Amino acid sequence: MILALDVYFRIDVVRASPASPEIVELSELLNRLPFHHHKEANPSFRNPVGVHMILCNFLALDPNYPGVGLNRGSRLQKQVWSEFCDNIPALSSAAKEIRAAHSGPSDG
Repeated sequence: MILALDVYFRIDVVRASPASPEIVELSELLNRLPFHHHKEANPSFRNPVGVHMILCNFLALDPNYPGVGLNRGSRLQKQVWSEFCDNIPALSSAAKEIRAAHSGPSDG
């Protein structure tokens, strides 16, 4: 969720699509992370469409968004939003650390 929120604040989610480079890159990164053991059973796991929907869930939490956003966000999304929405530098730093730790094409 930290990585997703970082992307949320760097792109225009409303105008973005699942084909947006940032969303595709995030999807690929999420699928490289070593703690998603069940992804082999689900080829659509964290695909760009799902990642885009996660970003759209943040719209429902954003007081600056004039619409309503998607309302299927998780408790974790709300926690990450609460922790970082007012501290973008800390969010960016945390996301950079995660990206640096998993920057290769394969981690396993």
